Amino acid sequence: MVSVLGVVVFHEDADESRTGAGAGIAPAGPSGEARAIGVVRAALAGVPGVRLEPVAGSERFASLVETLSPSYVPGPGFVAQALRNARARVEFLDAWAPLTAEQVAELAGSAAGNRRATAHRWREQGAIFAVEHQQRALFPSFEFDIGTGRPKPAIRSILAELPPALVEAGWQLAFWFTTPADVLDGHRPVDVLDADPDAVIDAARAERRDWDDTAGATALEPPHVSV
Repeated sequence: MVSVLGVVVFHEDADESRTGAGAGIAPAGPSGEARAIGVVRAALAGVPGVRLEPVAGSERFASLVETLSPSYVPGPGFVAQALRNARARVEFLDAWAPLTAEQVAELAGSAAGNRRATAHRWREQGAIFAVEHQQRALFPSFEFDIGTGRPKPAIRSILAELPPALVEAGWQLAFWFTTPADVLDGHRPVDVLDADPDAVIDAARAERRDWDDTAGATALEPPHVSV
């Protein structure tokens, strides 16, 4: 007895003790299974002493597909929101030329052997923030004084005033800087940062009060972000 593509092939001269249910190989799908079985039947139809019996390979295949299928399939609204956020992230990266940790070290004129140490130290000190992209930390360029190569002093003060959960959120924090704010007369914090850093610090305080009032209910990436 031999099992081929969901078909058990019995030879009439075989020892009866060797015959049984068999374990067919499940093809890639019902239509593929039907075609494969048809080929096998046609090839063996004229062989003397051979009879064919089907094996329930499709049931095993269906069970495997069920096991490998995700337990959750997102709905169209969820997918649409994810696409909007993805586009907003790409627009942000295009507009604000974020730096890698190595580029931060170069901008700062660091001679440290570990080219990531400077950016990571400033980040841990609360002087700058980063967003995660393709498993890398990227630091928005508007955080840095190009003349000195160091973080703008206002960034530390702004991060200290914002809600801690927002500061730790990465992308949500980046979008806060690039989203118009009522307390800034409709301007974006990033646009006011150099001209009036105290106003942006006040906006950060206002954001924290809003979060305290809503217990962080605004902790969602905005569906649309201006960059």
